[in-house]
Amino acid sequence: MKKFLYLFVATAMFIACGGDSSPASPEDTSSSISSSAGSSGKSSGKSSGKKSSSSSAKKVSCGNVDAENVFCDTRDGQAYRIFKIGDIEWMAENLNYETESSLCYNDSAEYCAKFGRLYFWPDVLDVCPEGWYLPRSEDYNRLLDAIEDPNNRKAGYLLKSEKSWKTTGEKEPEEKGPGAGIYSFDVLAGGYLYSSKDSLKFTGESTSAALWRIPVYDEGYSTYIKFSYTSAEISWTSNSGYLSAYSVRCVKGVPDTIVPVTPAKKQGSLTDERNGRTYKTTKIGNQVWMAENLVFDYNEGDAESYCVNNKRDGCEKYGTLYNWSAAMDSKALYDSNTVGCTSPRNCKATGRIRGVCPEGWHLPDTTEFEALITAVGGRFSAGWKLKASEGWDFCDYRGTSGNGTDEYLFSAKPGSIRREDGTFFDIGKLMEVWGTMSGTYGVAYEIRQCGSASIAHVDGSALSARAVRCVKDED
Repeated sequence: MKKFLYLFVATAMFIACGGDSSPASPEDTSSSISSSAGSSGKSSGKSSGKKSSSSSAKKVSCGNVDAENVFCDTRDGQAYRIFKIGDIEWMAENLNYETESSLCYNDSAEYCAKFGRLYFWPDVLDVCPEGWYLPRSEDYNRLLDAIEDPNNRKAGYLLKSEKSWKTTGEKEPEEKGPGAGIYSFDVLAGGYLYSSKDSLKFTGESTSAALWRIPVYDEGYSTYIKFSYTSAEISWTSNSGYLSAYSVRCVKGVPDTIVPVTPAKKQGSLTDERNGRTYKTTKIGNQVWMAENLVFDYNEGDAESYCVNNKRDGCEKYGTLYNWSAAMDSKALYDSNTVGCTSPRNCKATGRIRGVCPEGWHLPDTTEFEALITAVGGRFSAGWKLKASEGWDFCDYRGTSGNGTDEYLFSAKPGSIRREDGTFFDIGKLMEVWGTMSGTYGVAYEIRQCGSASIAHVDGSALSARAVRCVKDED
């Protein structure tokens, strides 16, 4: 079966490329391995990961390397620069270890020498050398934390190389096009092999790069991160089917393992005495959460609640959306602790915050959200496990479902966000719920229909409106 797949891929590529076996050679802009400590970006104490001004013009072999800053793959004698930042070590070049099914961009060995090889799933799972592993979403999150861009505002720009990237030719922020050249992670625009509905084709040389990450979706769904010359951010992307081939960056060490708690057997219930509405609840670890979004009107001055599309059935289907002032109960209808909390900048509330929640329940803070994520096995699969097993739409033309497993009976269902301008964003494609606060922004946590199985911590504008899930007060 595997040989048949490889034959199919090769045939499809021949057709997609028009049978041309003489692709243009890549421009010689590849980064070199240096035997000096400078090229690793190492500084005193923990490494900053930033580049030194020194570099070597000659790529060295495994027989002549600085072992502290270069890794030698003994399987084939190839050497790779190491990117060190804090206590994290990554390969600073794409893997170029040849496997039976791996490919060079445009079937050219010159591209492999510059960009590394492209790998299919599932061969990619064990392609990293001994002592290294294929990164998970959590490893990329740690990388963003280390470069001090946890919210991915310009992580792509910071990690891309200055070389090999096309410019758009338009007036735009400097973060687009080539990278900053600050960090020695040096992502090159090597492109990838893309599986579309009708064909396979090489695409993206000079405009994009795609790196595998551990898939966490059901059978037939692959996940990767993508760098683009048109964006300063990194895209957390997925593709239906395993026929696409992407690059690999390996991480040193052994991945951390989080043991999830035992899933709930059945749901409980909660009745909100303010309007008599009953909600399902679920116990996850030591916490009890609402298993439905809150449906309760709160309109006091600038503290407002909304229904999706401004229709009552929007609240019944998706839950009520609250601006931050309403979610926090800034008019102190239920909790004097939050009086005047119209925005995080002027909120003086401390401790547990009831907000708009029913009596005996409260708005979750960051610690409680993180405890929930850990309890179900970690951030990179939490969204998948917490999503409802029905109600999410298909992700693509192949009919890949956006539903989750709902093994913890949290039953996260798709909803929407009301923007500051009054429009409703991504109706039926995401669920975002308010937490309390962080700095000058409200905290929200997001689960998306497609593209990632993780649950994301996002900063939310206080003037936008999101759903609310409450947590039961401890006895």
